[in-house]
Amino acid sequence: MLEAVQAGIDMFDATFIMWTTEMGHALQMTLGDGTSTATAAYSVIDLWSVDGRKDFTPFVANCQCFACTRHTRAYCHHLLQTHEMLAHVLLMCHNAYQYEQFFAQIRAHLDANTFADACTAFMAVYQNAPKPASTTTPKAQVRQRFEASLNA
Repeated sequence: MLEAVQAGIDMFDATFIMWTTEMGHALQMTLGDGTSTATAAYSVIDLWSVDGRKDFTPFVANCQCFACTRHTRAYCHHLLQTHEMLAHVLLMCHNAYQYEQFFAQIRAHLDANTFADACTAFMAVYQNAPKPASTTTPKAQVRQRFEASLNA
């Protein structure tokens, strides 16, 4: 996305957050202040993971979205395990909020003419971020079979 913004593209769809939500993952995306990698953040939290079973913290610390201010990782993990639709509603609320905040930060850096530095700092964090383990959710299995059929 950042490379697309640098190239002048200013319209994006929500496919990324939709697929992330379908996989049972919560995003954390912070462009930061552009001065160092310490303020930039990127992570994908797998809420299907058994680690989330007893984790009574918000999806992302200090996130002000509806899901994070009212619910915990453990609750969303339970909803995913029981195939409750509310899990995906909460995840979509959270991921859409993160996406919107990320683009607000991009606009602020473009206005301040600090986008290139912020982009460099974020990319350093992004490239070193741990990738989520391949998840075995039912929807993930369908997606993996679909992607395999495209490559066949």
